[in-house]
Amino acid sequence: MRERALACARGFAILALFALPLNKPAVIAGLALALAGSLLGADLRARLRGAWRDPFVRGCLLWWATIAASAVHAGWQGDWRQLGSSRLWLFCYPLILASVLTDARWRWRALAAFMLAATLVLAASYAMQFGLLPQRELVATAPSMRNTVFKEYTQQGLAWLMLGSMAVSVAACARSRAVCAAALALAAAVLAAVALLLQSRTAYLVLAPLVLYWLWRWIATHRLYPRWVAASAGIAVVAVAVALALKAPPVEQRLVSSLSAELRSYRDSQAPTSAGVRLRLWQDTLPIVAAAPVFGHGLGQWRPQHESRTVGRADAESFWFGHPHQEFLLVLSEQGVVGLTVLLLLIAALSRRIAALPEPQRGFFACLVLIYLSAGLFNGLWSDFTHRHTFVLLLACMPARAAREDDAGTAA
Repeated sequence: MRERALACARGFAILALFALPLNKPAVIAGLALALAGSLLGADLRARLRGAWRDPFVRGCLLWWATIAASAVHAGWQGDWRQLGSSRLWLFCYPLILASVLTDARWRWRALAAFMLAATLVLAASYAMQFGLLPQRELVATAPSMRNTVFKEYTQQGLAWLMLGSMAVSVAACARSRAVCAAALALAAAVLAAVALLLQSRTAYLVLAPLVLYWLWRWIATHRLYPRWVAASAGIAVVAVAVALALKAPPVEQRLVSSLSAELRSYRDSQAPTSAGVRLRLWQDTLPIVAAAPVFGHGLGQWRPQHESRTVGRADAESFWFGHPHQEFLLVLSEQGVVGLTVLLLLIAALSRRIAALPEPQRGFFACLVLIYLSAGLFNGLWSDFTHRHTFVLLLACMPARAAREDDAGTAA
């Protein structure tokens, strides 16, 4: 019975990853059932010891301790509600996954579940574009939600970029031409969908570091010609691709014309456009950071701080949001320089760990970190349920042992 409980826990963990692009309650239900199955399953102590040795689990627990201290800090200021925030307890989830997905095989299955769900969403969006499936009713009042299935267009766009990153990673190391061709076809479908179907500016901006990363990888591994020749050819190809993309009507409209119009409108009349809101929020966050630069104001305190400082302005409520639309300004305002330093050190350690992974995991997880860093410049990711769960749960599927350790074990 305990072996069956462990098998069920693994199935529920994989279900939680499958639900990430689809349904929020299913993610939580899958994790809760995986936790119950893990506690009832066989070899609990051995699995917990193995989970504790997982570097990503340790990093998440360190960040959890940092956030917990920040929540207590907020409590001393009068807001004890943050101790129950999912932004705090989210970082215990990797421990749950590591206790049931105990080897690379199970973690691959969990990743495959997410990729399958993201592919289904991609297919449904194409069906919407060509009239085979109806659009969501929300499109009538929010045209930007066109061709979205379960999430809003930024969430769906980032999930697709993760899918495309995995496809390119598989294609880069595939030994079969058929597998390579299928992976590249999927990556091309993702690129076309991000550029033409969703028209999310965040997704457009995140594409740039991803393209540069794969260009660097191509130059670093090219052996047929001198690297300067490969670099010149690669840069020329990217330049032509960018020029063609900017000429595409949807991209030009969203990334050039619309953005310029929003900035002019904010400059001339302080209108709360998408770009104008970000500029105002970033400007308003600087005094909040300056008021408590070392330890910040505590978890969940950016919003009350912002509202209390801007109340009384004629247009204040038009610029009231739950986060400053900038990941690192949010951390600075709530956890201070100490919290931001811990976060950056953890990201550096994570990047070093990823560099030692085998392919295709190395390429995929490197792209995942790039997506987080670049999207975080214009959005609040930890403030959003879907974003924070997607990044943490996918990173929790990283192999517990690096490539060099695996090689050493094989040699021994």
